[in-house]
Amino acid sequence: MRSGLMEILRKRTFDFAALQSGTSETVVEGDADLAEYGDATIAVRVHDNAITGTSSIVVAVHSRSYSSDDPDTNFVASTASASVTIDAGTADGALLVAGVLQGFGGCLELRVTGTRNGSDTCRADISVELVLRRGVAAPRRSLADTLVVGNTTGGTDLVVTSGDELRPSSDDTTDVGTAAQRFRTVYAGTSVLINTHPAAKILEAMQISTLRI
Repeated sequence: MRSGLMEILRKRTFDFAALQSGTSETVVEGDADLAEYGDATIAVRVHDNAITGTSSIVVAVHSRSYSSDDPDTNFVASTASASVTIDAGTADGALLVAGVLQGFGGCLELRVTGTRNGSDTCRADISVELVLRRGVAAPRRSLADTLVVGNTTGGTDLVVTSGDELRPSSDDTTDVGTAAQRFRTVYAGTSVLINTHPAAKILEAMQISTLRI
């Protein structure tokens, strides 16, 4: 297995001061030929960050492909294969990294998107490189550590531990499904407890037989 570094953007200033409040602009910064590589990580160096308020700059790579049949068409994936966000809290000298999703194809396009809010300053000096490895197959993921699933407000809802437990992060606060979006079938082994009482006994007492355990 061989590794390599590919610089895809030398130090450059991105200044989105001309944007109206609440708008975004995307700058396409060329692409990188990765046909011989199977694994990639994007590394963004933040040389100087002048972003204020709630504005941000997103650096992303998208899968891209060319076709000799239609050379004027830019075939590019709408969803980023990897991205990092620079905001007011990002320190000068920060290194932001993100693993590129497996199956990214032969070429990646670099995009820098600035979003400016109010009278914020939205400017940063950055450089970007890719950390590459050859001959890497799509990984089989194993759960060696705790996996945490958070909500949109930054809290934690669901935890999967290396001890083979799937549990909420706090007691009696997380639902499985909703009244409108239900699981069709629930399969269980020897024990299903509701408030420490066997579910089968509760269903029997309620004369409910639609849940089979």
